[in-house]
Amino acid sequence: TLHKELEGSVQRHRSEAEEAVALCEQYVADANKLKAQLEAAQKASEETTQLAGRRKQMVEEACSAAEASQKELETAKQQLECAMRDKDDAASAYKEEFEAKQAEIDSAAEASQ
Repeated sequence: TLHKELEGSVQRHRSEAEEAVALCEQYVADANKLKAQLEAAQKASEETTQLAGRRKQMVEEACSAAEASQKELETAKQQLECAMRDKDDAASAYKEEFEAKQAEIDSAAEASQ
């Protein structure tokens, strides 16, 4: 009977050990799933960071291009203003010359009469 009790005890301990092993295997499987999820999340985070870096660079390049365009626009505006002043100066000079010639013609016309 002691032998049977020992066998029963050994069998119970064996069953408990098998259950513990099964639980440990389940814990390992769950841990591996969590590890895979963590690695996927880290990879997604890295990709997001890279995309954000590229977007930042694109925005910086667009800003630089906009600043260069603004400078070109300012230069063109200054050149246009200068050309308009030159045109106005030339028109004034032409008008003065025209009026002087007209006065000469009028004077000559009066003198010939």
